Amino acid sequence: MRKAMMLIMVLIAFQLDNIIGRYFVRHAVIIAFLINKLISITENAGLMGVPIPSVLQKAIDILKKKVD
Repeated sequence: MRKAMMLIMVLIAFQLDNIIGRYFVRHAVIIAFLINKLISITENAGLMGVPIPSVLQKAIDILKKKVD
């Protein structure tokens, strides 16, 4: 269901871009989803014991604090 909602959001963004005449909204939505997935993959790798650079770990911690 989550993947279907992601696809629907991208389709809505695509339609907004068609109305506006630019390709900004669709790209922003896709980039946001990609960043979210990359953060998730990095967190999971850290939990599995893969060494993560401290810079990335600090950035993830800052993002988590902003969400909370």
